[in-house]
Formats: sequence, structure tokens, C-alpha cells
Amino acid sequence: MSIKRSPQRCDKWFEMQKLCKSKNKKIPLDVDTRWRSLYNMLVVAMEYQQEISMISDFYQDLNKCKLSRNEFDKLKFVVKFLETFSEFSEFFEGERCCTIFL
Repeated sequence: MSIKRSPQRCDKWFEMQKLCKSKNKKIPLDVDTRWRSLYNMLVVAMEYQQEISMISDFYQDLNKCKLSRNEFDKLKFVVKFLETFSEFSEFFEGERCCTIFL
């Protein structure tokens, strides 16, 4: 989804959040070399389902990517599955446990 394509789209995103009385937050980008970025993006997307649907209705090019209720339900399953890997990754990060540098 290319909400960040232009400043106008970002403004519209924040407007949608205001209409839904949700907190202003950007959806993190998925970075190919960081698997957890996909997880982080999906967690935020699940939190902002209504706003995503609204902005998808507003922009024609985003409408073709609009997720159905059933697809959001499947996405919940994927997020739950990835959550375990995220927790393990966070636990074993170098900042939180001893590592050996050779």
C-alpha cells in the first residue's frame, strides 16, 4: 500500500485516523532484509483496519489492494504465528543477552 507516496496521502491517512478517533500513527514499511519489519507492519495494520479500508475506498489505486473481512481474519492468524518468532528474536538480541565477539 502506498500511503506514503505523497504528503497529501499522508495527510489523508491522518485525517482518517482523526475521523476514527484513533491515535496518529504511520504504518511501518516492510524492509526485505528485516523479517520483523513485516511483523511490525502487520501488527499496526491490524490495529488500523478501519482506517485502511477507508483510505482504500478513497484512492482508486489502493482500492484494488483492499482486504476483505475474511482476509483480515487470515492476517490475524499470520500475525499470531509470527508473534512467537518476534518474541524469540527480541529475547536473543545482542543488547539483551551476552554475546561473544571474536
